Amino acid sequence: MFTRMPQVVLLVLSFISAVHAQSPGGAGTVDGTVTDPSGARVAGAAVELRNPITGYSRNGQTDSNGSFRFTNVPPNSYHIDVTAQGFSPFAQDVAVRSSV
Repeated sequence: MFTRMPQVVLLVLSFISAVHAQSPGGAGTVDGTVTDPSGARVAGAAVELRNPITGYSRNGQTDSNGSFRFTNVPPNSYHIDVTAQGFSPFAQDVAVRSSV
């Protein structure tokens, strides 16, 4: 008998793709919140931000509120992978763009 695993759903509350002119090197911020299908926040989920072409990669974990944040991210396209014990993996593509 199969046991169906619930999915981890990444609800991005605010992907900040605009870059402030004062930011070093035109870097941006990628942040969001991981929730389960019922809307409950998932603490301790592993979050990876990467660009397979440039090799840029950052790893983090959601906090007790299910939130994550990557700062000083160079403008480019990225892939986000989210994993948490007991949930199916989730992936999403995002773009950090320069304001210029």
